[in-house]
Amino acid sequence: MRNCVVVGVPDIQHEGSFVPMAYVEVESDLAIGQEGIKKKIKEKCENELPDYEIPSYIECIDKIPYKNTKHDFKMLEAMGEEYVAYLI
Repeated sequence: MRNCVVVGVPDIQHEGSFVPMAYVEVESDLAIGQEGIKKKIKEKCENELPDYEIPSYIECIDKIPYKNTKHDFKMLEAMGEEYVAYLI
């Protein structure tokens, strides 16, 4: 894992609410694979964070988008909304 960003995305169980979604920038040659990474992140978050801060979704991506040398949170939020809409 090289980088991680968390944004709020719509909660499919409670309309008008938001839940955390983590985007994890990973190296493609990791031995444990994406599902292993997601599992380890979820376990660590469950051990160290309050329930409301634990990401409901974790998505592995090749590169976290930047805009003007900062994380492009708007793009990540839009990607998260599409991800959640796909689950409905």
